[in-house]
Amino acid sequence: MRIVVCVKQVKYVYHDLPLCEARNEIDPEKMVRMMNPYDEISVEEAVRIKERYKDCEVILITVGPPASEEMLRYAFALGGDRMIRVDFESDDPWSISVILAEAIKDLNYDFVLCGKKAIDNNAGLVGSFSLTC
Repeated sequence: MRIVVCVKQVKYVYHDLPLCEARNEIDPEKMVRMMNPYDEISVEEAVRIKERYKDCEVILITVGPPASEEMLRYAFALGGDRMIRVDFESDDPWSISVILAEAIKDLNYDFVLCGKKAIDNNAGLVGSFSLTC
């Protein structure tokens, strides 16, 4: 059995807004990059299924820049078997969905897990868009 889990790196602020004084906007260098917590739940569930059914492979996939590889390695450490990073940067959920669907279609998977939404934009669109592509 093959389980594909879509994961996303998000930027999060743990303390007061780290403002850049010169531009009067949030300084992206002072934000923490992490795996979307809802996607982490999907990874954990895939690992539980893998432990229950021994003949199981967990494939982790993300769309993002090279900086997202650290998050992908973290997901791999939770119990993934394979990692795939598609090098593409966009904030458009439709574009990311199409790219994910194209990357996943040849993996011979049994099912795909996605988090219910991302904490950076609270949209929850990529998983539902990917199913229609």
